[in-house]
Amino acid sequence: MILGRTAVGTCRAGAALLFGAGCAIAFVAPLALGLVVPVPLLAGAGWRRMDVYAGASGLAFVALAAGMLASVAFGRGPATLAPLGAYLGALVASVLAGWRYLALAEERGHARRQIMEDVELDLAHLREELDEQGRALAATENRRKRFKALQEVVTALAENLEAERLADVTLREVGRILSGLPVNVGVFLLDERGDEMLRRTLDLGGRAPFPEGVRIQDDPLNAWVLEKCCSLPIRDLEKDFRFRGLDLASIPGRSFHLAPMVSQGRVMGLVRVESSERNALNQEDQRLVDSLAVIASLAFENARLYREARELSDTDGLTRLLLRRSVMQRLEVELKRGDQGAPLSLIMLDIDHFKAVNDTYGHPAGDVVLREVAQILRRSVRDVDVCGRYGGEEFLVVLPNTPTDGALRVAERIREAVRSKPFPLRGEERRITVSMGVATAAPEARAEEFIARADEALYRAKQGGRDRVCAAPSPGDAA
Repeated sequence: MILGRTAVGTCRAGAALLFGAGCAIAFVAPLALGLVVPVPLLAGAGWRRMDVYAGASGLAFVALAAGMLASVAFGRGPATLAPLGAYLGALVASVLAGWRYLALAEERGHARRQIMEDVELDLAHLREELDEQGRALAATENRRKRFKALQEVVTALAENLEAERLADVTLREVGRILSGLPVNVGVFLLDERGDEMLRRTLDLGGRAPFPEGVRIQDDPLNAWVLEKCCSLPIRDLEKDFRFRGLDLASIPGRSFHLAPMVSQGRVMGLVRVESSERNALNQEDQRLVDSLAVIASLAFENARLYREARELSDTDGLTRLLLRRSVMQRLEVELKRGDQGAPLSLIMLDIDHFKAVNDTYGHPAGDVVLREVAQILRRSVRDVDVCGRYGGEEFLVVLPNTPTDGALRVAERIREAVRSKPFPLRGEERRITVSMGVATAAPEARAEEFIARADEALYRAKQGGRDRVCAAPSPGDAA
């Protein structure tokens, strides 16, 4: 009995103790939860200590659960509801803390993903910038090479003063700069009358050569450039409004660039680039072709001025024939060639009674006679023959690869042409005659000896009554 009472008392004491602990926990728990929940939300160091806060919340939850169970089992009255309220508060606080932890973890993950995306985007932009810089460097290097090629073109063209050589150099340099492109290149030169005098073509794989049987002026594209005196870029001939209705079958190309070579407002030629493919040349290629055409036109103009200056220094201003010094130089060259076995003849011509013409009609009339006789000489000989004014009213005609009988026929032709031509002198017509001496060069002859023999033959013609041709004895006969 006593033992039973003792056990019951002990149980009641334990229950009271548990009840008291539960009540204490019930009142202390809100304070603890007030520290557990806000602290993680306000911690400036971030959520690295979340494990401590979560553990504290879990311990508070266990303590509240134990106090609630004890109060329910052994407590009496309203006090039994306090642990239940504390338990519910701890449960809500724990759920809020966990939700907040997950939300912040998601924010951290999103922030990290955003940082990674920003880094990847920056890397992509950097790669694009690097690629663009690489393309710019490649384009710059390409332009540097092409401008260096232009410098070489200037040097190459400046070293040549002959039209054919200049055309060859222009064609070669255009082909070198446009190498690798499927194009054909043509260089065309025109004379002072606008007629084609020279063409050079180069096939780089354009499969659109300019037809050989067509004159440059008859092609509609060339005619357009010659008329407008400006460049003609065509990316696609079929779509070019300037040439609608054109018979495309007569023009094998589809893309073109034509650049004129202009000097003093006159087109002296053009550079033509064409291809059977559309858009074969870009704008940079077209600018280079235009630059080459300008450089070539300057070179051709320089060659023309040089040729005119040389002609002025080598020719007589009145008769437009070679001066004595120049004709003697040509004679020396032909004598060296004659040493190889080719015959060489010489005609020395003198106008009969020329002093009387000057005395009667004046020196201007004498100049007219000299000019007319010079024209007859030019018309009466071949292109390979050399005509020159030896001095006063005397002329020399060098006839390469011509024996004595051939030279005599040329001399007779000249004599008849002069004799049959009326010379208008001060309103009246007068007949003029000439006397000529013909000589054929001896082996290893010198120019002075050769001219002396022709002069002797001329003297005999004068002594024989003028208006006649006399031949010098052959070298064997003279011996």
